[in-house]
Amino acid sequence: MEVILNDIILSAPGLKIFWTALIILLLLFFYSPLALWLIFLFVFLLVWSVDAAVVFLPALIGFFLLRYALSFLFMKGAKKLKLIPKISETERIALQVGEAWLEKEFFTGRPNFKTLLSQKPPSLSQQEKDFLDNQVEKFCSLSTEWNFLNRKKLKPEEEEFIKKEKLFGLGIPKKYKGLEFSPFAHAKIIEKIASHNIPLFIITMVPNSLGPAELLLRYGTKRQKDQYLSALAEARLWPCFGLTETQAGSDASSIQSEGVLFKEGGELKIKLNFEKRWITLSAKADLIGLAIQLKDPEQLYSEKKQLGITCLLVPSHLKGIERGFYHDPMGLPIYNAPIKGKDVIVSAETAVIGGLKQAGKGWKMLMESLSAGRSISLPALSVAAGKRVSWLAGTHAFVRKQFGRPIGKFSAVQEKLAEAVGLTYLMESTYFFTLSGLVQGFASPVVSAFTKYQLTELAQKVVKHGMDIMGGAGLSLGPKNKIALLHITLPIAVTVEGANTLSRAFIVYGQGLIKTHPQAYPIIQALENNNLKAFHKNFWSFLYQTLCHFINSWFLTLTGAYLSRPLSFFNKEKRYLQKLSWSAGLFAFLSNLNLLFLGGSLKTQGQLNGRFSDWLSFQYMAVAALARNKHEEVSRLAVKWALDYCFWQMQTNMQNIINNYPVLFVRWLLKPMGWILRLNPIGSKASDGLDKELADKMLEDEEFKKKLCDNMYFSKEEEDQFQKLRRAYDLSLKERDILGKIKQSLKTDKSNLDLYQEALRQNIISQEEFEILKAAQKAQWSAIQADAFSEEEYFKN
Repeated sequence: MEVILNDIILSAPGLKIFWTALIILLLLFFYSPLALWLIFLFVFLLVWSVDAAVVFLPALIGFFLLRYALSFLFMKGAKKLKLIPKISETERIALQVGEAWLEKEFFTGRPNFKTLLSQKPPSLSQQEKDFLDNQVEKFCSLSTEWNFLNRKKLKPEEEEFIKKEKLFGLGIPKKYKGLEFSPFAHAKIIEKIASHNIPLFIITMVPNSLGPAELLLRYGTKRQKDQYLSALAEARLWPCFGLTETQAGSDASSIQSEGVLFKEGGELKIKLNFEKRWITLSAKADLIGLAIQLKDPEQLYSEKKQLGITCLLVPSHLKGIERGFYHDPMGLPIYNAPIKGKDVIVSAETAVIGGLKQAGKGWKMLMESLSAGRSISLPALSVAAGKRVSWLAGTHAFVRKQFGRPIGKFSAVQEKLAEAVGLTYLMESTYFFTLSGLVQGFASPVVSAFTKYQLTELAQKVVKHGMDIMGGAGLSLGPKNKIALLHITLPIAVTVEGANTLSRAFIVYGQGLIKTHPQAYPIIQALENNNLKAFHKNFWSFLYQTLCHFINSWFLTLTGAYLSRPLSFFNKEKRYLQKLSWSAGLFAFLSNLNLLFLGGSLKTQGQLNGRFSDWLSFQYMAVAALARNKHEEVSRLAVKWALDYCFWQMQTNMQNIINNYPVLFVRWLLKPMGWILRLNPIGSKASDGLDKELADKMLEDEEFKKKLCDNMYFSKEEEDQFQKLRRAYDLSLKERDILGKIKQSLKTDKSNLDLYQEALRQNIISQEEFEILKAAQKAQWSAIQADAFSEEEYFKN
């Protein structure tokens, strides 16, 4: 064997082969440009044969000519075999809306951590802080969630407060009498309201989210802005937006409501016929935003008879508009209702948002508005839900005792509490990170889509854990139950503003891949336009990148990414950054395989797309947690738990992709990588020890709890459940030390009044300590009670 090795490796040809292979691998690993390859080829030929080097230039010209000929054949074959996905007009508009932001780093295979981790969390101005601390606090104090749930509508003083403090005009400029707050302030305001009162949050959220004001600000004519924006900011007009219909829910582009252009008295008008469903605030709205299919059968305005989706503003009092029915979305009193219109006549120029020049551009308007809106409203609800549940469950688990000890000390409860706390930290980190881009002017439709779907899904998990921990106190509806309405609300959040199933299966990765991948969309456009030059350039670049991704991903997998070199000034997070490099390398390689082997059929692979969506999301969320920790240290334990969760999710999704890849040849090709990933995974679930540490921190560290659950509203009413739990918690902390003395002296784990009296009689505790134990027992009993109603109250409710 030694002789053979000497002959092959140490001989001159052997050395040449070794160095040649090594240089090729290095060139591929470092994604080297064409110039370096040409230099290498010339030197390679010169070393092996001077005669070969002489013909280098003619051979090079011949190679490039051959490559161009192959491009022509590949282009013809791709079109004939329909390997490239067909993009509909609505999909094309969606791809053109917004821009790629930091998510594009993961498609490169080599994320720029300096760029990713340099994002600073957004901040509030002094005016915004004052509004949050004063007006929002006062607004929350006007009602409780339970009272609102029973009366099903705003009180006059709440309506008056909305008008006076311009709560419907958070983002409307001051010149239109709005508050002109930043997206971050908007998010923090509705987050605080959601921490206290869900119906009030929804009523405040809707006018500030997708709706007439947002569309008017972006596209409205001066006349429309002057006419409506001040009235909307001061809530003199209540708005709603009618998008969804019976046959157009998640696929909102399929709307059937229509408007037909006609002339009357020399003026272009529109006759509207529409039937909308699930429209929040529509039962109370004065101004209805509408998305309809605009038609021009007589070609009065355009050569097209079908102008397409158009956004309009329609006063609700117009003849032909029918209202009066209500939906009951999970019992939430949010003025949600159907609206109909039959032969409603409006002026075309006045009604179309932006005037007739914007006719047919409604889908683009809506997509651009959603790109921003999805990043604010429902993520704010999710974060508020996480904070509310973490605080309630953590406090309840310390106060409630079973078998002589707080239930939060049982490992089964600690697992659920740790997950609630860790996911809350992760959700808020992601929320901050996405809002930092929005504040900078980046409204990425991909980022906003997965921020909305991931946070609403994770919030449901948190609420479920909270209800498990709180038991009957979390199940029995009533004023004491501060968690059940979140359980009722979050399924709605999962469904609205783009159903999560659709976003996960089609939008995030399907659109993200085409929009963000450096060669995907240029290749599609080149094929559509028969542009051989553009196809040639991007196709060969794509093949080269795929080969580089292949080398990079295998290098990272075989070495466990330990040889990758993230920036030295992030030493604490070095291993996490190495694993992110590893994950991104595999993600980019498999994404290129999708384009290469699945092509046009990728659109039909909803389950595969969903797994890639999750993989992309959790890479982004891990970066968000690291970036937040760089600027604000809430807890080392929370950061570690959140990162472990992200890498566990990455590992799970990539393993499922490899095991179930739809192309048998590729699945076989990837199997060795799958075996290595099972032996040396990128991530695994947080350990039981970490769960215990994080749960104990939530149970006993008030400073940590305060940081994690900031921006929550706490009522000052003594009978409010938050106040009851807080009193019981404070007394339980004092009780713990006193019970320790009793346990040590009397050798018992029991805790009851007779035992306390015996300890007092034996002078183990003082009279003052005895009174503390009695008060703690009374406060604990009060804090863990579930609501109960008399027969008359129950049937009235």
